[in-house]
Amino acid sequence: MICEHLDAVGTASVCAAQKAHRPKPLRHVWHHVLPRTCGGQTIAANLVEVCDNCHYGVHAILFDMAQNNGTAPAFVHLVGTGRYAIALRGYLAALAAGTVNQIPNEGTD
Repeated sequence: MICEHLDAVGTASVCAAQKAHRPKPLRHVWHHVLPRTCGGQTIAANLVEVCDNCHYGVHAILFDMAQNNGTAPAFVHLVGTGRYAIALRGYLAALAAGTVNQIPNEGTD
């Protein structure tokens, strides 16, 4: 996830979705809570640091929520996890922005 404005927030180096990983993640990225395709901006308030693996999972959950009116039946076992919480924040932000139908399928292909 390369964005010209990320210099203002620094390099992602931790995973907000899951504190302990085994093995150690190879890379951390900035995830847009409200996806850019939904109007999300590259500003600190709309970014969260995650590892690549959790980033993929957040997108998969978020897309499932978009397809199922805010629930994620394929990921119900993850309710209460950091991945699910980040995806839910994104879904609620897209709902408020009226852009749920623009949530991309970035995590399930």
